[in-house]
Amino acid sequence: MQEKPKYYSLFFEVFVHATEDLEKVREALLFILPEEYRERVSIKNEILVGSWGNQIIVLKLKVKGEDLVKETLSRIFSSLSAVERKDILSSLFKQVDEKGCFYLRISKQNACLQRVSLDQEGGIIRCIFKFKTGVGEKKSEAIRYLKEMISTIENEML
Repeated sequence: MQEKPKYYSLFFEVFVHATEDLEKVREALLFILPEEYRERVSIKNEILVGSWGNQIIVLKLKVKGEDLVKETLSRIFSSLSAVERKDILSSLFKQVDEKGCFYLRISKQNACLQRVSLDQEGGIIRCIFKFKTGVGEKKSEAIRYLKEMISTIENEML
């Protein structure tokens, strides 16, 4: 029997432009996490200068801990529409790299409105989930496990 990959870490990154409310975007980033973990994480700021001299703040959140990573991924999947979950399932091969990292792009605008949805363009919150897998086919192990997780969530929602 194959061992399931362990949840290793997750990383979020979002750009906040001068026209956006920094605190509102910070709250949107925290909204993605399960409520019981929001007080236990720390968001780092990095200040950049855009090509027109405008200030851009990059909010970065990195978390480790199997429970937090698993529950956050589960929260995201269960918050998405059935169509979005189906889209993820059909594109997992593109969204998981050879190291077993799973990439998602969450709508920054919807997160500011306290909703979780995917976005492929525009303002996004970039998410990278890293799994600790065994030696060998890390990508296929991560894909198999993500499929199982989405299937479990689908069954629970019936």
